[in-house]
Amino acid sequence: MKSIYFYFILIINLLFTKGSLAQGDDCYSAVTLTNVINYCSNTAIYTNVGSTASGLANATCWTGAATSDVWFSFTAVGTNILISVNGNGFGGTMNRPRIALYYGTCSTTSTSVNQLGCSNGNAGSGFTQLSASGLILGQTYLIRISTISTNLGTFELCVNNFVPPFSPGADCGGASTLCNKNSLSVSGLNGGGVNSNEPTGTCVAIAGQNAENNSAWYTWTCGTSGTLLFDIIPSNPNDDVDFVLYQLNTTNPCGPRTTLRCNASACLNANGSTGLNATDFDITEDVNCDPGENAYCQQVNMVAGTSYALLINNSTTPASGITLNWGGTGTFTGPNPNIVASDTTICVGETVVFDGSTSTNSSSYNWTFNGNGAPVNISGVGSHTVSYPNIGTYVAILQTTSSLGCSSTEFKNIVVSPATSLSVTSTPICSGGSSTLIVTGATNYTWSPTTNLSSSTGSVVVGNPNTTTVYSVLGANGSCTAIATSTVDVTTTPTLSVNSGSICSGSSLTITANGALNYTWSPTTNLSSPTGSVVSANPNSSTTYTVFGSNGNCTSTANSTVTVIPTPVISVNSGSICSGSSLTITANGATNYSWSPITDLSSSTGSVVVANPNTTTVYSVLGANGSCTAIATSTVDVTTTPTLSVNSGSI
Repeated sequence: MKSIYFYFILIINLLFTKGSLAQGDDCYSAVTLTNVINYCSNTAIYTNVGSTASGLANATCWTGAATSDVWFSFTAVGTNILISVNGNGFGGTMNRPRIALYYGTCSTTSTSVNQLGCSNGNAGSGFTQLSASGLILGQTYLIRISTISTNLGTFELCVNNFVPPFSPGADCGGASTLCNKNSLSVSGLNGGGVNSNEPTGTCVAIAGQNAENNSAWYTWTCGTSGTLLFDIIPSNPNDDVDFVLYQLNTTNPCGPRTTLRCNASACLNANGSTGLNATDFDITEDVNCDPGENAYCQQVNMVAGTSYALLINNSTTPASGITLNWGGTGTFTGPNPNIVASDTTICVGETVVFDGSTSTNSSSYNWTFNGNGAPVNISGVGSHTVSYPNIGTYVAILQTTSSLGCSSTEFKNIVVSPATSLSVTSTPICSGGSSTLIVTGATNYTWSPTTNLSSSTGSVVVGNPNTTTVYSVLGANGSCTAIATSTVDVTTTPTLSVNSGSICSGSSLTITANGALNYTWSPTTNLSSPTGSVVSANPNSSTTYTVFGSNGNCTSTANSTVTVIPTPVISVNSGSICSGSSLTITANGATNYSWSPITDLSSSTGSVVVANPNTTTVYSVLGANGSCTAIATSTVDVTTTPTLSVNSGSI
């Protein structure tokens, strides 16, 4: 039963609209839902605003030009499904959503799908549901949501894919027996059954009115003692859902029973849910919203071997369906499948070993795998080895059945990542230089060692090691890794030494270079060779030679200066003297002079000397410009001075 309080809360929530996400605009770009057991998106998070018409014809039940569609995909883990689209409140703006369910294949080049279910929605309503059965475990299905162009907007999407118990009856005699705490959905509740006053004496019964409007009964037996919590969530949050929880004296829900909890409060929360939780202390909430009530009651402690019954009543007409989620530590008697997988994130081409031996209360085991490998279906507890030859996300499903005929399923998502094959390059460097290392083939990279490396991660790093170093890179695509190495060769940059020197014009200088493996000289004029560590230079004038020394690709230079000193050209005078006389001898053409012999010579050095030999003498003068010398001679001819004698006499 609703109260003014509920509508006040609804109006407040309408004022806060969340940001929305664009969806796949065609079946080949459908958004993948990885967990469709009681999945519900955030309110108003999805939208078909901006969508375009797909290449697929409208669903068979759709009327009008309902072409503004968006797509979702999922892998079935149960045989039944309930899809709910809510554009009504809490920020949602979509009006009259249409829903269709397909199976088949869809790609950019080929589409071959079959329609499994269809709902046309109701004019003026933002809420639409679609239920379907007969889904095949492990098969991929497509959900298509559309409107006409004037009804575009944001919406909430809820999907519950499950293996249903027997359909619940509206009377206690038709109660559906539950064997596990798996979530379940009912597409709609219709009527209060033959006896609409079964909960007489509880909080949901009002004098003079039918206690049950649209009801469903469930019963179970506790397997392991523990707490019981549950959430009853109406597909339409505006619906008014109430419940009564009974403890049974026997296993018959129509037999003697004791009311444990009852909730008929109209103080519903944002999603319209009601149930038991671990924080409330009240055991009953009556009709209307009294202070302190919130549509939830205190959890129950179940006792093993004791049976219980739950009556759910939707007092709204027409009534939408409900989703029932269970919590707490207590268990229901029935099969409890449990999958143990050797891994859930693998590389393409690898295998996963599945084992169901930790399942309880199970007498038969049926596995379904959709990894495009082998096997596809297999029976038995396991272990079973399954190959995954293709990249993608796949589902492994285990369905077990108890001796009483109850079935339950569990699934695990298996993520198959691309195998990693790395390619890494680098360049050799000279000491003091740097090398760029580039790796491809993965999405994430880790390098070692990090010494003299610009970064420890990334596809491009810069290394400047002092010596030749081998770097390793670990590349990862998800859980798939590979290692590659790159050697950065470091060659020592040569340190050259070369001699210089002076020569006399016309002479040569031997030049020797050291410090490298190979040498090249420039210029090559007046050089004995353009290469080699030893060359001979005989330039005509002072020249600077450059030598290029290399160790592989690493080079350096050094200079050798050959200074050319002109060789002197000496001129000197000669002459004749009489014995006892002297001759001044002057030498030209050099900077320094040395004379020999020094006998009868005024000096042994100097450009001007005085010679007074007794006999004709040849003097040599050594003229020097630095280390460059030349010799010239001067001849001093000595003529004997006559000694005259004459006789005297008388005449």
